[in-house]
Amino acid sequence: YFDFNGEQMPRVRDAIDQWFDWHRRTQLSDYAALLARVQGEVAAPELSAAAMCSWRDEVQRRADAAIEQAVPALAALLLTLTPEQLRHFERKMGRDSAKLREEVLPADPAERAKASLARNLARYESFYGRLDEAQRERLAQWLAQSPFQPERWLDERAQRQADIVATVGVHPHDALESTP
Repeated sequence: YFDFNGEQMPRVRDAIDQWFDWHRRTQLSDYAALLARVQGEVAAPELSAAAMCSWRDEVQRRADAAIEQAVPALAALLLTLTPEQLRHFERKMGRDSAKLREEVLPADPAERAKASLARNLARYESFYGRLDEAQRERLAQWLAQSPFQPERWLDERAQRQADIVATVGVHPHDALESTP
């Protein structure tokens, strides 16, 4: 996304290595404990939606911690970006968004439903294994009834990307120069 140059790449690799070292040292045993606990809860006769939601919240907290750990190194690297690298980043995000919009929003509603089913089927089967015909039909029914609005999701994603581009593109010297 940034097309790092030869001077930046060693810093990038070092930051990634340090992050993975931290992750292995501090996080993996916690993940294993969570997975063991969830495995036991899944085996229980009554699995509640509240339990599943709490797992999601716990996973999100762990993801937030991982991101927080990466922020200082990321911020230092972002300060080294050139204007051309920032333009490259913005163009790459734009191309990715346009491709995703084409994939998610075909003009024909029947094609849109077919594409949605194919994406979700691939996602479910990568996790659960091959779904049988009844499961595939149930997934198609669920998707047809889903309140998910791909247009809204894409618009929100575009806004988040615009925020990221704006944030990444502001260097401290730029902020100081624009201050009255």
